[in-house]
Amino acid sequence: MRLYCVLLIGILLSFAGITTDAQTAAPLAAAKVAVFDTDALTDEKAGVARLVNTIKEVNGRFKKQTDDLNALRDQIVAAEKEANDNIGKWLAGTLAEKGELIDRLKRKYQYDAEDAKKAFEKAMETATGPVYKDINTALQAFAKQRGVDILIDASKFAGALMILNDAMDITEAFIKDYNAKNSGVPVK
Repeated sequence: MRLYCVLLIGILLSFAGITTDAQTAAPLAAAKVAVFDTDALTDEKAGVARLVNTIKEVNGRFKKQTDDLNALRDQIVAAEKEANDNIGKWLAGTLAEKGELIDRLKRKYQYDAEDAKKAFEKAMETATGPVYKDINTALQAFAKQRGVDILIDASKFAGALMILNDAMDITEAFIKDYNAKNSGVPVK
């Protein structure tokens, strides 16, 4: 993180026309820098409605799989608890059978969870990809209209970026502008 800060400060100083000891060349033209927080795009209340709705729609499609996985996990926990509670009471064969059942359930859970995760990630990428592309195009146009030369994603520098002038953060203004121009209907 420290290297990023040093690099970022060096870049900002060079764009501001300030020279450092390591810079002896003529200063570059001043650049207008703005900050944008991409994490804010998915905020349910203040984010981009189209993106939030798309994410909700994909989550809804996977609700049954999530519920089934949770039920299977609960079944494993209950079987393990039953086996542990009856260690001294059951015969060795019964304990072994319960252990095999638990192992089968765990393998099924792991396989189903991995399968669901892959399917979910693919569905999410397919559904949100066009929305993110549209947002990126709109954000570039929004920044250019305001004369922004450099746009820094604040979410990538969490804890390392200190914004002293809130007017540099165009996140809220962009989201309001984008939502006003676009319905909350997912992009197909």
